[in-house]
Amino acid sequence: MIDFHDQGEALELTKYYAEKLDSQLALEIINNNRDISNIEEARELTRFFWTMADLAAEDYEQGADIASSYDLERWMEKLMNIFIGYMKKLEFFQIWTDESNDINR
Repeated sequence: MIDFHDQGEALELTKYYAEKLDSQLALEIINNNRDISNIEEARELTRFFWTMADLAAEDYEQGADIASSYDLERWMEKLMNIFIGYMKKLEFFQIWTDESNDINR
């Protein structure tokens, strides 16, 4: 299961963006209903993270309500570490790395 290290804000932010992006996979994982189980799900979760990070940057730039409630830059950095740790634990870190490199070219 993904571990938010008792950081409720990290969990709240991830849920907010998972709902905004209508990511069923992310919602199931962050609600600890399941883990990723294959390469395609690892890719999908990686894409979710980077889309979430892009939306958070847009929300910050536009002064969205969510940006006034959270230090988005700080929390996205923490969330990156949480997601990386999760991928490493499930032995999908190479998928995370490859997909992240493709996304951020």
